[in-house]
Amino acid sequence: MQGIRSAVAYQGLATLDSDILQQQVQFVTGQTVPTNDAWISSVEQQIGARQTTFWGAVQTLTQSDAAKTQIQNVYADWGQLPPSDAELQTAGAALYNLSRGWQVVQGQNSTDWASETGAYQALPANASFGDYITNLASSSDQARNIVASMLYQPLMENAWTTQDARNVLIQGGAQMLSATVDQGVVNSVVMDDQNNPQQPCKDIDQFKRDVPKTVTNKGQITAANAQWQIVNQRDWPDAYKTDGIVWNASGGGVGPTLQGTPYEAYVQQKLNGGSPDGSYVWLQDHKSNWKVFDHWNEKSGNAVSDKTINTGLDTLRDKPVNIKYRIWADLKKMAMTYDNDASREGTNQVVRFQQADIKSYTFELGVRDDKDADDKPVTTDAQWEQICLAYHGAAAKMVSYGAANKPLTFEIDAIT
Repeated sequence: MQGIRSAVAYQGLATLDSDILQQQVQFVTGQTVPTNDAWISSVEQQIGARQTTFWGAVQTLTQSDAAKTQIQNVYADWGQLPPSDAELQTAGAALYNLSRGWQVVQGQNSTDWASETGAYQALPANASFGDYITNLASSSDQARNIVASMLYQPLMENAWTTQDARNVLIQGGAQMLSATVDQGVVNSVVMDDQNNPQQPCKDIDQFKRDVPKTVTNKGQITAANAQWQIVNQRDWPDAYKTDGIVWNASGGGVGPTLQGTPYEAYVQQKLNGGSPDGSYVWLQDHKSNWKVFDHWNEKSGNAVSDKTINTGLDTLRDKPVNIKYRIWADLKKMAMTYDNDASREGTNQVVRFQQADIKSYTFELGVRDDKDADDKPVTTDAQWEQICLAYHGAAAKMVSYGAANKPLTFEIDAIT
């Protein structure tokens, strides 16, 4: 970056500055702007006049209103209370360190990423959302290393491959910062597992017979979706009623929506004894992006989170252990990162609950259990073993996450 600080000394470097500054605006704010954007032009002039440096300009950008909007979105996405001025400043510092880290890491190779991933110091199992932000803000090394780990060992929800992770980093803004925290959460889970290894699951066949409940996709799930016409003031897609869950090959983009949302409709029916209505409220019908949880029973204080696992993904076939880590990371979100959320504005029936209102948790896991083109089960025994380990270790994990006084019910549906 020395050349950028001395832009006036080199002919044609202003154009390069524009491109790099454009990338930084995207990374920090999630906004795509032209190279002749007013802020970029102003910064170029300041750099040329030696009134600031490249990174000085980026640091100012990370404390801008545009950056603060992205930070506020991340706090909301994780079910947190709105950030204070001090928390906004800290998160801005995290953005700055991540920006510097991404500038380095994107030009490296997998050997470099492996080294930096190994150097990342995972936070303890009971770390809070704020702890992850503060950690990134206080250490440029930690920020660089977590970015490297996102590319070398992607463990984020909706980003299972290096290309998925790269796309998230390029997109920047709230999605990038949220994914970075998510990667940190899973790294905490991995470290905790390495420090506290479990006893193996000895009889996988017995586990498959006793624990998962068989659920038909084109049958039970499509029928559950057919009971809904309007959800959250929108027409409920006909595809959910005819196709049910569509297992997405990429594991990103619209895939999790097509996987998870039809499954939510089935779980809503199951929780209420076969009816879409009852003591459990489907949060999807009150707000399309309710944080962490999908169903709520105000009377019992039971909060329910639904997740689906597409075991056909190459990344989960190559590294089945990531299934266990992802499940435990989702459990940690239930216990450690949710503060509160509420219905959309203007709803007739207001639903609102805080972490303090929750008396117990339920985790509903939908596992792909169909067959491939060769008539072999998509989910391998190695993958079922990791699901078994996640299932039997869940209660202990919730204790390590600080939720010892709130019992967990863990149910598995094998979706055929």
